[in-house]
Amino acid sequence: MILLVLNIKIIVMDLDNTIAKVDELVPNEKVVQLFQNLAKDFQIVVASNNFKGRVKKMCKNLPCDYFYNLSVCQFLSGKNN
Repeated sequence: MILLVLNIKIIVMDLDNTIAKVDELVPNEKVVQLFQNLAKDFQIVVASNNFKGRVKKMCKNLPCDYFYNLSVCQFLSGKNN
């Protein structure tokens, strides 16, 4: 995988309309499988501007860390909840 060759260690993903549709309440099987496979080689972080309940529920059974109610500026500056 090219990311390993480039020494990438962390993958940051958005939640809504990236890894799940806005109306999905839990991750689908493809997302679960993807996260399980990626977690073998990378730390995975979900960064979302959505509310805690939504993000926590979606990430509950995924091998990832997450941030919620977050703007990109907050994430990049290290100021999170």
